[in-house]
Amino acid sequence: MAGFGRKGIFMLIKPQKLIFPAALLCCTVLRIYLKLSAIDPSTGFYKDNLALSSIFNWVLGVSCIALLLFGWLSKSKEAAPVFHMNLPARVFLIASGIAALVFVGSSLLEQVDSLLTFSPDLPGVAVLFSLLISVFGIVCLLAAPVIAGILWIVIGLKGTHGAGRYHGVLLLLPVLWQSAMLLTTFMDYTLMRSVSDQILAIVMLILMVPFLLANGRMLGGIDAKKGTRQLIMFGLPFSLVAVPLSLGVLAASFAGKVVEIGLSPFAALFYLCMGFYAASSVFSLRRE
Repeated sequence: MAGFGRKGIFMLIKPQKLIFPAALLCCTVLRIYLKLSAIDPSTGFYKDNLALSSIFNWVLGVSCIALLLFGWLSKSKEAAPVFHMNLPARVFLIASGIAALVFVGSSLLEQVDSLLTFSPDLPGVAVLFSLLISVFGIVCLLAAPVIAGILWIVIGLKGTHGAGRYHGVLLLLPVLWQSAMLLTTFMDYTLMRSVSDQILAIVMLILMVPFLLANGRMLGGIDAKKGTRQLIMFGLPFSLVAVPLSLGVLAASFAGKVVEIGLSPFAALFYLCMGFYAASSVFSLRRE
């Protein structure tokens, strides 16, 4: 986490300064080890080291709850809502934009095929409803991420100067995209409690959606004081889940142990960049 501005850490209360880096390091090391040695690539189930998996789940769960709680309690602290995006935040946002475009491009044909598949033998109303769902899916899962990726690159290059004038409702497109991703990931959930990648992905997306709302509020200059509190509350927990999950998937991919149920390497790269951006954006906050 080198490169975060000194003033940014003053926006956090002392427990957050201790919990986040310690939990991030612990969960990342444990997750990579579990992905490489304790998870069966063919099923996604744990095959051994159940004690370590329990430790990982407990550390991650308790730390996320603690960060959410202390972020919520930060509303009682006098925190001036100033968001000056530092260099690491800009770099990770640009990387997130590029990774988003690669992620969408890697699954473009599959997405189009699934979204445009419907039976013409259905009754007229059913065909119309299916067509509307397909159009909505194309907007949420194809158009929105492309625009979001380009927008993130532009914001990262320009910084936060004049953000409230230039970005407007476009900042809601990342929220729309990840809300759709949350819905589709939950619908694809296998109901197998031990498929840990799928469970962690759902938790990550649940935290990511309010983080993106807070991030959009800050970049758009809309009620920055409330946005500051929400950014602190959801940014660090989202980062804490996204980084270990993504690094675990990427490590397994390099080791030839990719699990079919879970994130693709391209998706993991995107969420890794967003996880680092979320943490660095919290450290970009400043007191007036």
